Amino acid sequence: MKKSLFLIVCLALIFAMSITAFAAEDAKVTSKVEVQTLTFGDEITVTVRMSDCAPLLSMGLEPIYDANVFELVSGEWLITGLMSDFNGTQAVIAFLQEQDVNGEIFKYVLKVKANAILGDTTIQTKAPAQNEAGDVVCTPIPTVVTVVCVNHNFGAWTFSNNDVHEKACLICGLKETEAHTWDNGTVTKAATCKEAGTRTYTCSVCGGTKTETIAKTEDHTFGEWQQTKAPTCSEKGSKTRTCSTCGKVETAEVGKLSHTFGAWQQTKAPTCSDEGSQTRKCSVCGYVDTEEIARLHHNFGAWKQVQAATCNAEGSESSTCSICGTTEYRSIPKTSHVYGAWKQTKAPTCSEVGIKTRICSICGNAETEEIAKGNHAYGNWEQTKAPTCTAAGEESQVCSICGNVQTSVLPALGHKYGEAVVTKEATETEDGVKTATCSVCGDKKEEVIPKKAPSAIDKDPQDGAEESSDNRIVWIVVAIAAVVLGGTVIVIAIVIKKRR
Repeated sequence: MKKSLFLIVCLALIFAMSITAFAAEDAKVTSKVEVQTLTFGDEITVTVRMSDCAPLLSMGLEPIYDANVFELVSGEWLITGLMSDFNGTQAVIAFLQEQDVNGEIFKYVLKVKANAILGDTTIQTKAPAQNEAGDVVCTPIPTVVTVVCVNHNFGAWTFSNNDVHEKACLICGLKETEAHTWDNGTVTKAATCKEAGTRTYTCSVCGGTKTETIAKTEDHTFGEWQQTKAPTCSEKGSKTRTCSTCGKVETAEVGKLSHTFGAWQQTKAPTCSDEGSQTRKCSVCGYVDTEEIARLHHNFGAWKQVQAATCNAEGSESSTCSICGTTEYRSIPKTSHVYGAWKQTKAPTCSEVGIKTRICSICGNAETEEIAKGNHAYGNWEQTKAPTCTAAGEESQVCSICGNVQTSVLPALGHKYGEAVVTKEATETEDGVKTATCSVCGDKKEEVIPKKAPSAIDKDPQDGAEESSDNRIVWIVVAIAAVVLGGTVIVIAIVIKKRR
């Protein structure tokens, strides 16, 4: 009976999916998942939620997913109706009357296959539905989940390129790369002067290899030199040698031979003013070699005076070469002046220097010198300001020739005090004063007289009263001692008093 009812509802929903919907607005079917990232063998619960949907009389649900990734495990309705069922791939439900289906209505469990394709994949749920107005359009909202390989199982490292090697996960195919660990390389083809060589490097991790070109060497294997052109004394020769490995031919020059010259022949005689020349000729090629002959030395005669020297002008003398007639000149230094006696042309004074002159008898040159100043002729010292006890005085003297005045300081005289006189008597309570007077300016200076010592007659009466009081205290102490100690103490006290 239940299967028959499920078939009827399915047929009705299929019919509803094949005709045009009318009254209802589009509803949304959301497939909510608990996690977004999955791996092989994981199970995921998909909760189907309706929103913006009008009340329905019946509806179906069909999970849509990639069968290469998931397999459907179970499903169950979260709402109740007149009839509901899930056959392992699809679910249907019918109501006695239109019912609100907004909210979570169904959940199903998907399991990731062991050989699932990795990466992003979508899950959504189709939901054909009907109400009294007709078919209701329910738009499925897809949810994206990602299938990853959690525990990679990498294979061996393999060569990728000259920079890195790689390894791939045997489960998901994920590849990782790493820089090669090259050895120091091995020469697999030696370089020569003819061909480049090869060095091969091997990675110690993946076993891959890379090669590097070794440049050709310059180490040729040359044979002996062979002369290709003989040299002469006018032209260079040439020679070659050939590399036995690569055939390279190297050429070099052969230097000229030396000339075979005859004896030198003078072609121009030298003089003391011009160089001479000489030549020699090669007997093989006829080349002429020319060489200069140095000039001869002059043969100068004795020096002869041309102009006599004076005390104000230099003279000159000359010497002539007897061969070429060349004449050389040189100067004769000036002679010394011949001065007469010094004559005073200005007399010195005590304020100005004098001048003396002498004249050369040959050229008339005048030479002058200063005569030092004379000494002042000062008169007697005269007092211009008298000194006092406290102030210095002054005296001066005048030069009788030039009137120059010279001054000198007279020191202060100092006070002349007489014998000090008592101007205030000293007492027992106050110091006294002695005064001395200067006989010149009347200045006074005072001297303190110390206080007098107090006399015995003037003893303070109060001191006697204090002494009497002390005596009374002594007698009281003695009386007390007599009472305590008896008659012996009384006798001692009387003796003490008599002695006093």
